[in-house]
Amino acid sequence: MAAEVAVVGGGLAGCTAAWALRWRGAGVRLFDRGGPSATRAAAGIVNPITGPNLTLEPDFRSRWAEALAFYRRVEAESGQALFHPMPLVRLFDSERQSTRWRRRLDAPGYRDIAADLPEPPASCDGEFGGFEVATAGFLDTRALMDATRGMLGDAWERVEVPPGEIAARSGGGMQWVFCEGAAAQAGSCAPDAPFAGFQFRPARGEILTVQSFGAPGDRIVNRGGAWLVPLGGGRFRAGATYDWDDLASGPTGSGRDEIETKLRRWLRAPFEVVDHQAGVRPILAGRQIRCGPHPTLRHLWFFNGLGSKGTLRAPGQALELAERLV
Repeated sequence: MAAEVAVVGGGLAGCTAAWALRWRGAGVRLFDRGGPSATRAAAGIVNPITGPNLTLEPDFRSRWAEALAFYRRVEAESGQALFHPMPLVRLFDSERQSTRWRRRLDAPGYRDIAADLPEPPASCDGEFGGFEVATAGFLDTRALMDATRGMLGDAWERVEVPPGEIAARSGGGMQWVFCEGAAAQAGSCAPDAPFAGFQFRPARGEILTVQSFGAPGDRIVNRGGAWLVPLGGGRFRAGATYDWDDLASGPTGSGRDEIETKLRRWLRAPFEVVDHQAGVRPILAGRQIRCGPHPTLRHLWFFNGLGSKGTLRAPGQALELAERLV
């Protein structure tokens, strides 16, 4: 008899878990509260070298191959285009950052991933130079959610299932996988909360969709804490903000101003904002992904903390979860 698994949360973690579990032969039901979410407000970028310190993602090549194979399989079964490989350009903010990059090139792996940028893309200021990565791209996270809903049909239910309610449901042989991101921290300080002891550091992020017919349409560009992702037809995703204190607000005027200001520092082409969204990133202390069984509740599993590198890491984690659970 096939295992029966209930997935709570229809974001990146829940969707990849649902596909991986189905491929293992499990019967899957997915419960999602609907409304704004971190996945809906995500750009889905895969970038092997990140942050102001230009840090190379460990085991990037193997993670990239695993993620690409996963998304291509979902595309083949759903008929929807999801993952878009695309070069990524990182423009330096200062001579100091350029010097740091020269030192980075002496470390293992960097020269295998990135190449010096001969010149910045048209309409972008790149006076300090930069580098280009060929193995990069972005996942259409909203299309992944749509594809998963289509795969599950009536087994995708729009309903809220609080963590405490799951903790009480130990009968019937159903296994529960909680993938609802920052919602896991609700009541987590109470001693009897299902995720008591988990250290959450969620951050609210805002993202814009802009229209621009002068911005580079063939690559992702990142500079000064702002990135631009081409969607086609002169539309781009632009972002993003990090707010560790105000998690309750939706899109804000200050968030929009911050992204626009950062873009105008290096993008010469005019642009117009056509959409503005916000979501709370499910970040755990130390930016560690937690994927596995609950320490005491045998019917409850946890898949959380994907953060900004979730597009790359979620497929492998989901496959490992399914293999252990089914």
